[in-house]
Amino acid sequence: MSSPYLHGTDPEEQRRLSRLNDLLNQESLRMLELRGDERILDVGSGLGQLSRAMARAAGPDAVVVGVERSTEQLVEARRQARQAGEDSLVEFRHGDAAALPLTDDEWGSFDVVHARFILEHVRDPAAVVRAMVRAARPGGRIILEDDDHAVLRLWPEPAGFPQLWQAYIEAFAKLGYDPFVGRRLVELLHDHGAEPARNHWLFFGSCSGDASFQPMVMNFVGILQGARQAMLQHKLIGAKEFDAGIEKLRSWGESAGAALWYSRAWAEGRVPGPLRPSPRAPERERTPRQETAGELTLMRFLAESVKDLNSTLKLEKVFQKIGARIQSVIDCQLFAVLLYDEETGILEHSYSLRHGEHRVLEGGLRLGQGIGGTAAQLRRVLRVPDVRQDPRYVRVRHTEVEIRSELAVPLLFKDRLVGVLDLESTELDAFTPEHETVVTALASHIAIALENARLYGRVLAEERRLDHELKTAREIQKGLLPGSPPRIRGGEIGAAYLPAKILGGDFFDFLSYGKGRLAIVVGDVSG
Repeated sequence: MSSPYLHGTDPEEQRRLSRLNDLLNQESLRMLELRGDERILDVGSGLGQLSRAMARAAGPDAVVVGVERSTEQLVEARRQARQAGEDSLVEFRHGDAAALPLTDDEWGSFDVVHARFILEHVRDPAAVVRAMVRAARPGGRIILEDDDHAVLRLWPEPAGFPQLWQAYIEAFAKLGYDPFVGRRLVELLHDHGAEPARNHWLFFGSCSGDASFQPMVMNFVGILQGARQAMLQHKLIGAKEFDAGIEKLRSWGESAGAALWYSRAWAEGRVPGPLRPSPRAPERERTPRQETAGELTLMRFLAESVKDLNSTLKLEKVFQKIGARIQSVIDCQLFAVLLYDEETGILEHSYSLRHGEHRVLEGGLRLGQGIGGTAAQLRRVLRVPDVRQDPRYVRVRHTEVEIRSELAVPLLFKDRLVGVLDLESTELDAFTPEHETVVTALASHIAIALENARLYGRVLAEERRLDHELKTAREIQKGLLPGSPPRIRGGEIGAAYLPAKILGGDFFDFLSYGKGRLAIVVGDVSG
């Protein structure tokens, strides 16, 4: 499959794909309905984030293989896996989606074969689906997720966007790809050896006021910018029209009342034949789990909480969701999230609730100071039934209530301190072992959500800084060029300067050499 990837694989595109995974993966996992212990093949695994999420969902006995054709994507996928301490979760292989790099005994052995956003980027989608069907065992599942770019709607529609989006769609056709392949998924399954089982639209939209709206708008900006070169090369749109359309899209994303309506197509097929155990091991006889109602309630609470926390990348929204989740199951008068600043060594009050109302608390705690600081330093939960009997207790300033008991839970991400959750009550011994279990189970997911939100905030700030600097540089550059060409007798001079992106490295000027003489100077950055 020699088809080039429309968006490229440079670091900026990889960052966009990472952010896109954050927006999509939870819904993809929900639809996969992994039961555990499966053999999973992820075709076109990209940066591997969804592949690793599948491995976590399928449990320690699962086997997950990710196949990716781009060397750059594979290098980054392996780096991210190492950074997350998940090197062994997925076996990443270099290979073609239409000619999968499988051994003889691996063909026909996978329980689940999955591909997302692959068919729109290949010239022969049928060849990919045939290879996927061949890789699955009898009774195995083939899962396809892909785009139908005709379904996108922005409202109110930004000026110039229809032309911009149409040029983007035509860029696919120029490369021999199908920008509407999403509508064909069931047909592709049927025509190439799988029995269609179900299909869905997975909503991928948002609106102003929703925490996911800005990340989604920036994703569409990134998609278009990644395809800019192809769109200009094939003369599908002019550079000036393209840049103006992007600026209008950015501005639209800041407006109240804006809505983005989009969905990705999802289809599942099954390989014909009797359902049989995977070749790697005989199927075990399963016995019903004897879970108590309390355990089931906790599991449901955690599942809902994780989905809720992962629904936003804005730090303030994450704080609000943490507070709402904790206080929905534990009655406490004071709740606080303290984030650890590695440079100062201080746990700073970042978000606080008193009697359910948001309060701004100043200051913070050193490691080892107070019950919260001690929990952070020891990296273990501290549950204090009567703070008056504990010399470590530090009264929070600007609170009028008398605290009697406290529960402090450290937030750790890859064994690194992120912060601490602090719950305080006016009742003696208000926090039970069950409360401790709930908050402790949720703490690691809270730490991940906070780290993702902080990272997103830093990336967004850096993007804004770079965008501002580039615009400033462009204005300076324009100021160095002549305002208008000189008039000459018997002739007319026209000049235009259009950089490929925001900045260009070329230069021109007009120099007068006395009466009736004019020199035109052109400088090229490449020499």
